[in-house]
Amino acid sequence: MNSQIPQWVVVLDSSHGVHVYGPTDDEDTARDFARFLSAELMAFWANTERRWKSKPVPEHWPPQHGDVWQDRAGDRWCCQSDGTLACLARKADDTPDEIRSVFGPLQLVHRRDASEPVVPF
Repeated sequence: MNSQIPQWVVVLDSSHGVHVYGPTDDEDTARDFARFLSAELMAFWANTERRWKSKPVPEHWPPQHGDVWQDRAGDRWCCQSDGTLACLARKADDTPDEIRSVFGPLQLVHRRDASEPVVPF
């Protein structure tokens, strides 16, 4: 008769590979750890996906010097000569694509005609 105590492992199989945790002699501990690990990873990947989820690229993108864009809150962003977006209501040191992802969707309100003078923002 085999008197060996069964050992338990937690196997995480995801798109990032297979990971094995354990072994442990306690089935309840293994099940609790599996539930904990699943919950933590689900929360982590949900937050990561949400953080990096991008908004659809609007028509007339990327911004051109002199453009005025409006975000979902109604704040206006002006495209400066270096291609960055500036807003009086918000502070953002990100690229236009990062600003679009965070504050978007953005909609083009005005595109400067070549004959228009450039008004400093």
